[in-house]
Amino acid sequence: MIKSIKVTARILYGIILRSKLVVKYCASKSTYEKVSLKSYNADKCLKSGFVVFFENIIHIIKYGEINGFYFLYSQDVKGGGIRQDLMPYRQFMKFRNTFNQTRPYSYVCILRDKNLFSIVADGMGYPSAKNIGILNCGLIKMLNKTTTTIEDLLKTHNSLFFKPLNAECGEGIFSAGLSGGSYHLDGKVVDLVELQKKIERVTTDYLVQDMVVQHKEMSRLYPNAINTLRIVTVRNIKTGKVDVLHSLLRIGAHGNIVDNWAKGGIAIGIKPDGFLCDSGFFKPSYGKQVGVHPDTGVTFSSFKIPYYEQAILMCRSFHADLEHIGSIGWDVAITENGPLFIEGNDNWEISLHQSYGGLKSRFEQLQK
Repeated sequence: MIKSIKVTARILYGIILRSKLVVKYCASKSTYEKVSLKSYNADKCLKSGFVVFFENIIHIIKYGEINGFYFLYSQDVKGGGIRQDLMPYRQFMKFRNTFNQTRPYSYVCILRDKNLFSIVADGMGYPSAKNIGILNCGLIKMLNKTTTTIEDLLKTHNSLFFKPLNAECGEGIFSAGLSGGSYHLDGKVVDLVELQKKIERVTTDYLVQDMVVQHKEMSRLYPNAINTLRIVTVRNIKTGKVDVLHSLLRIGAHGNIVDNWAKGGIAIGIKPDGFLCDSGFFKPSYGKQVGVHPDTGVTFSSFKIPYYEQAILMCRSFHADLEHIGSIGWDVAITENGPLFIEGNDNWEISLHQSYGGLKSRFEQLQK
């Protein structure tokens, strides 16, 4: 009897959820916009607005979510049908989290705390961004427990990088430096008073790191940000072997000091040989597909990432050491001396990776 009640309640919840989402989708202004304005493939033959609307309603009914990546996945291109190779977002989240929250204990905390991540990486012999201290309310607590000010710290560290300990998508990140007698904030010349005000406004724990100096080839691609690789590794639940699911390169653009897609960066797939794919994606509010970097003019398809093979091996090796985590999205910088870890993420996203092809069967195959 109790089991039947639970099943009935679950069914009713599903119906109510889907009904609300259908109403929300139908009421959304974007539902009625021309498909060509939303599409990443305006040069191709596109489905009609009615077909797009109908397919999105089917997705809501089937999966209990609004498909926020319909256009990113090029599902609006005529002749494509409803793709079965794509992992729906809610299903992905549940699948990913289930295999990352293991018992009796979990290593996820190593990835969530950026300071702890660097400590563990260093202890295991993996190169990572160098931690200097923790910033809070204007004071920087050094690793040796002494405190200092931004003015004194910049006398010995000419370029610093600040990021919240638990932030995502590039939120809150900024840089500071001292060069030629001038102070810099996010690459712009400021006076000491303005820089100190920025530091004093930080009221949560920020990790302070030495600025990473990237490989000259990566700077040729875009010099104002550290352009990082996002390499997703997955542990095969049957064999225990760590495999690479997919790799992307995030590239800064339009003067930004970060490469995050959510902040206007470009995300582009990486081929197995280390060369970039033909075109990359902006987030919809920042642009569409591009095959040439809008600031530097570098053609993506002819660009090869230095030390790419070493970066892959390094990610697989580190993941193998973190044996209680199912999948990890690694952020890796490329320096003149080789790849260097920026951070690891248990809560990585699949959407951008699937823009280069569905990963549903591959992901399920590795973790079932």
